[in-house]
Parts: sequence; structure tokens; C-alpha cells
Amino acid sequence: MKPLYFAAVSLVVLTGCGVQQYKVDSSLNYLELMGTPMARLELTSTEDEVTVDSVVINRGQCKDIDNGRNFPFTLKYGEKMSVISERCKVREVTWTINGIEHTFNWDPH
Repeated sequence: MKPLYFAAVSLVVLTGCGVQQYKVDSSLNYLELMGTPMARLELTSTEDEVTVDSVVINRGQCKDIDNGRNFPFTLKYGEKMSVISERCKVREVTWTINGIEHTFNWDPH
């Protein structure tokens, strides 16, 4: 596994009217596996527990290669969840967390 590119890590504090406050980190990096470029997106819980309901990459234009992934997926503090998309320049990922959509964007350099 050879890392090709690392994009910025984002920290988001998610709050709202009547919604419990929680934090997550999301990161993006590019790998090459057996000669095929892959984008790896990672979500890290920085709260005691969050539930990931779904993930959408580039507004549905790119797919998670693990189409059989079972959602919802619960993360405890410090736990990570990764999704990999093949042959895709990721600009945007939307994680649905605790029933609320949260979008992260990256510069396409």
C-alpha cells in the first residue's frame, strides 16, 4: 500500500435546536492498491457514541467499494470507520450521523 496524497483533516462540531452536540473528524487520502488508485475516507468519533446511517461520495457519483456494508454503524469514542472508493477524485462526502447529514469538502488538487 503506497500513500499518494493526503488531504486536510476536518473537525466539525455538530449542534442544532434539540440536537445533542457531538464532534467527528473526517479525513481523505489516496492510496494505490495493486496498481489501482483508491480514495480512502475515514470518520473518527470524538464523542462517546455516534451512529453512522450512511455515506454518499461526490453526491452519489462515486461508490463505496463495500456495497454490502451494513448501516447503521455505531462508533464509540476514538473508533474509526473507513470507506474506499475506486478511481474517484473525491471532492465531497456526506455522512449521515445520528440522522443528520453532514458534508465535508476537499480541494481537488
